[in-house]
Amino acid sequence: MKHTSIHWTKLFAGTGLALAFTTLVASAFADGPPPIPAEAYAACESKSAGEACSLQFRDLKIEGTCAQAPSGDRLACRPNHMPSPPPGGGR
Repeated sequence: MKHTSIHWTKLFAGTGLALAFTTLVASAFADGPPPIPAEAYAACESKSAGEACSLQFRDLKIEGTCAQAPSGDRLACRPNHMPSPPPGGGR
């Protein structure tokens, strides 16, 4: 019987760790998507909406299109290939 209780303890501990990690990741997006990087705004400073743009962000070269930022006050380079949102929209 002792062997069985050890097995269940490991199962519950592993499940608890997985749930804690999932909650941590989901909470990172609880307030909405991350802010738009300054590089995305800079890439569209002298452009109009709908124009092609590109930027270097970290180690990625991103090709996109200038579009109105969610704040509505200026344009930002929106990537042509947006990453998928987290399951459940991050909420």
